[in-house]
Amino acid sequence: MTGELGPTGLRRMAESVKEGSTEIMLHPGICDANLRASRSRLQQQRQTELDGLLDGGVRDAFLQRGIHFISYRELN
Repeated sequence: MTGELGPTGLRRMAESVKEGSTEIMLHPGICDANLRASRSRLQQQRQTELDGLLDGGVRDAFLQRGIHFISYRELN
């Protein structure tokens, strides 16, 4: 799913999350000259994922389905 978790992909994910704890791992970043010069194969994908995280509609999509964001500390 790398690179598919922009705003649309994250909204789709919100619709399919099952009850319980789910971990979503992203590699957000700004695709600037520094990133393009890096050895990372995830360049534009990092920007796509950052765009998804910053999209206000994505958070709303999760919250409307009763999904709350927590940290690892809250899993105890």
